[in-house]
Parts: sequence; structure tokens; C-alpha cells
Amino acid sequence: QLHRDVKGRSFLHVAASSGNLIVLRIAIAADLEAAFDVPDAAGWSPWMLLEHHFSELKWTNELPLQKDHSACEMPSWCSLSLLQLADARSQDPPPAWDLKVEVDDEKEGLTTFQAHRVILAACSPELNRILRGLRPGKDTAVLQLDPDLCRRSDVALAALRFCYTGQLEASSFRSDPKALLQLLRLGRGYCLPSPLLRQSSELLFATLRSQESTDILSDVLVEAPQLQLTVEDRRFLARTLLKLCAVRSSRRHPQSPSNSSEAPAARRLRALEVALEEAD
Repeated sequence: QLHRDVKGRSFLHVAASSGNLIVLRIAIAADLEAAFDVPDAAGWSPWMLLEHHFSELKWTNELPLQKDHSACEMPSWCSLSLLQLADARSQDPPPAWDLKVEVDDEKEGLTTFQAHRVILAACSPELNRILRGLRPGKDTAVLQLDPDLCRRSDVALAALRFCYTGQLEASSFRSDPKALLQLLRLGRGYCLPSPLLRQSSELLFATLRSQESTDILSDVLVEAPQLQLTVEDRRFLARTLLKLCAVRSSRRHPQSPSNSSEAPAARRLRALEVALEEAD
């Protein structure tokens, strides 16, 4: 049992109130995670104190302002959208296609789309580099998307169709944060157009407001450097993560077991450290 002073505070309360993430991570490693939900005499748990510390840094937990992306859409007179990728189940491939795009779908297995090398190369310097390296031959060139970036065919289809239309069709996964994170990973990994990346992040952030989001929030923050999130984005995600942790802590009995689906406390603290490193 941790020593507590006359105000009911342990060293975790002191460390949290000053934002000392190093001490808190050491405590997690020492199997003291349950103590992060123990309130002091005033009713403040370490998670709540840590959230309060970040609030005093003026890091907002309000969604960043969404931009108007209508200017990115193809004009009405442009017929390029008629060439966009067909659904994998369609029997009618787009005209003049010269490239197969393969996605290792986590549920459906290998899925193939027909696309146009020149359009994808024009929209992405990374795809241009990859496609230039494909040897011409009698058989159609094949582009295999990196499974570490994307394992959903509907996400890949939406990203590639954006190159033809300038519109993001995400109706099938608009409220799925895991799918939206894959979309953002795919866009960053292949240097797809910046409006697609901004729309992807806006949709993703809008889904990260519930108690079930702590694990995906931690993943996004840990990957912030690779995803090239802005300082404002990182601060928003850090405050949102801490707000969820503080609310959960205030509602849960200290002795009750944590939800197994929640991100481990060590990963949550590591996510906050990344946010601090990148935002300083």
C-alpha cells in the first residue's frame, strides 16, 4: 500500500499534478496501475490531476476547425471520374486500365482493382517512384499495397478513387476509427494528395470522443511523427485522451478491474510523451 500524506495524496498524485510522466511510467512498470484511480481527500485521482495539468497548458480538447474541401473536387465538366476504379465485385473494369492494385484485405483476402498508372503517378510522388520501377512486359503491372498501411479493400478503394474525383467516399467506414486510421496511414505512406490527408484526419478525430477510443487514441498519438500530425492536432488528441482517462477514473471504483480493451496505461503515458516531444 502506497504511503499517503494528510491530504490523502501518494507520490502518484504529486507526480501527476506536475506532469511528471517519467515517474508515472516507472510506477506503471512497478505494477501500480490500479493506484492511478485512487482519489485523494479532495476526490482527485492521479489521472484527473494529470488531465488538469494539461488543461493549464491551454491545450484544447475541442475538435480542430474543419475546412471546406469542395474546392478539391473535380469540376463538373471534367469526365476523369468516369475512369475511376470499379468495386472489386464489379464485372465492368474502367476503360483503358493498365494497372492492377492488390490489397490484402483482413477479411476477404487478396482483393484486386483495375487502375491507371498515369493518374496514380500524377497524384503521388511515391506511387510515381514505385510505378517507374515496375518492369514493362506483356502482363499488366501489379501494385501491391503495403499491408502494414492498409488491410481493408474499401479503405484502399476510397483513397484511390480520390485521385480521380477529388472526393472522399467514406460512407462504409465514416464512423470506424480503425478504418480511418488505416486511411490516414495509407495516405501518408504513399504521399497521396494533402486534401485527402486532411479529410482523413478530420473524420478520424471526430470518432475519438468515447470511452472506447482510448486504445486507438494512444495508437494515433504514438504514430504522430509518422502520420505528420500538426502541433494543434497532437495537443487536441492528448487532451482528449486525458479527458477520457479522467472521466473513466472518476466513475470507476479503485478496486474494480480495468477493461481489457483499454490501452495499457504505459502506452497512454508514452502517447502523451510523444505529444509533448513533438509539441515543444
